[in-house]
Amino acid sequence: MVFAVVFGTMLGLGGPPTWKTHKMSIDDFENCIGCINVSTSRYSDLYLKGQQVNIRWSDSGEFKFSGTYG
Repeated sequence: MVFAVVFGTMLGLGGPPTWKTHKMSIDDFENCIGCINVSTSRYSDLYLKGQQVNIRWSDSGEFKFSGTYG
């Protein structure tokens, strides 16, 4: 349960998530996590693109971020 509080605090929720899936705007996500920009040899630079980031959370403490990158 402690991990849920840390995860929720990291995302600015003020506590553990109360949802299984959530959509967060890229601006809000980057304000919480930081700017995500990765240089690769195959694709040059990858960065978040689009309107939102999809967040999945399970009671076991597993989470997944997905969205569009370019």
